[in-house]
Amino acid sequence: DLPESPIWLVKRGHGETAIDTVAKLRGVDRKMAQTIIQADTQTSSLHDQECGGSKLKNMKKSLSELCSRTVILPMILLVFLFFTQSFSGSNMVSYYTVTIFQMAKIPINENFAAILVAAQYVIGYSMSSFTCTRFGRRTLLFLSLCIMCAANLAAGLALLWYKPSTDIYNDNLASIQESLATDDLE
Repeated sequence: DLPESPIWLVKRGHGETAIDTVAKLRGVDRKMAQTIIQADTQTSSLHDQECGGSKLKNMKKSLSELCSRTVILPMILLVFLFFTQSFSGSNMVSYYTVTIFQMAKIPINENFAAILVAAQYVIGYSMSSFTCTRFGRRTLLFLSLCIMCAANLAAGLALLWYKPSTDIYNDNLASIQESLATDDLE
């Protein structure tokens, strides 16, 4: 479970939970955690007095908290993960599913196979909340990176050794030529 922020807990009157959270996150005993929270609370109250309640100063405080190291590093990690996910190949597979199944000459209907792939995405996303709480995000991140690396390597090798049939391309070319010819007649 991801604990709540100790500052958030103190501001809402959950002091004991805040002490437990600080002790867990910093690896200190409860007495040291209580001292840390008292120091943070005093610093926060002094800062609030200095701000005098003006909106501009409160906004500057919020922006400075947003630019703090404890916020920036996780945000950089999230942006990196979103960026790399877009290059993992899942979007390409979703977009070209029917074409991939036609090229692979799968013995079932390509559209039905595409529906099965979409269903797999729904099942995978549904299971993600369960697996994240059970195994932890870091373990799942590295496991998924290894699996995606292996899957992309296998797909690359399969495409390297695949000799495309010109039937699909000839069929597509013939249908395009036919549609152009009928458009010219009209």
